[in-house]
Amino acid sequence: MARREAGAWNCGGGSGGSSTARILLAGIAAKCQSGVAGAGFNLPSSNAPTATCDADGQHAYLAFAAGTAQTIYDSVRLPADWAGSLKLVLDAWSTGTLTPTINAALVCIGAAATSNPTYGANQAVSLTVGAGSARSTSTTTLTTTDCSAGNWLRFRLVITADTTALNVLTAQLTE
Repeated sequence: MARREAGAWNCGGGSGGSSTARILLAGIAAKCQSGVAGAGFNLPSSNAPTATCDADGQHAYLAFAAGTAQTIYDSVRLPADWAGSLKLVLDAWSTGTLTPTINAALVCIGAAATSNPTYGANQAVSLTVGAGSARSTSTTTLTTTDCSAGNWLRFRLVITADTTALNVLTAQLTE
């Protein structure tokens, strides 16, 4: 799994304890370069959602299949001045109105990296999708345990898109 330094994703707030919510992981679900889609997250090798380019050939999203649990993974190093809180901001849309089942799980890793960490309990993420292609945004506070500034935080998002597909634009982690 590729590692990203938190500063590479830091889009606001800066260091030094600013009161502005700082983005720790930008969570771009997919990227589109010259009309070719690629994953923005570190995806598992099996049962991953499909990275899809939008009609404009520049923007992309992850298309979660209907009725199938699919998972995305990513990681970020918590900055030295990390405030100890995390929020997940999920931006998605669906072609239907059924509410998907979404769970996030976290694991903190100290200096010794491990390839198969044990994630904490699933934390439900509530996202009420709009009718048709209306975009929906949800902000959920995630509980972390045993995390310290400077640790690697691994993030897992599992989505069961029930009977309609769900398209995810971003899943940002902020303070």
